[in-house]
Amino acid sequence: VDRPSHYISKDGIECIDMVKAALGTDGFIAHCRGTAISYLWRAGKKTEDPKEDLEKAARYINYAIKALSEISLERQNSEKILRGTINGSRLPK
Repeated sequence: VDRPSHYISKDGIECIDMVKAALGTDGFIAHCRGTAISYLWRAGKKTEDPKEDLEKAARYINYAIKALSEISLERQNSEKILRGTINGSRLPK
């Protein structure tokens, strides 16, 4: 299940989005890494089949990768703005 209802508020806010907002990007990435480690650690111990825990670990790794990609894109855009270009076009003065 990708979006279980018990992780979504009455207002439609997903818990993972709230965690990211509360911790900031660096804290969120650290949280994702730690959570992934926990799922990898317990894989095959809670149940005989480790697949579910490995999938959950992968989900948190992917959250961290996405957050890192967003940082990279923001940094690239900031550098372009500083150089006076964005999307290959000169910015108006």
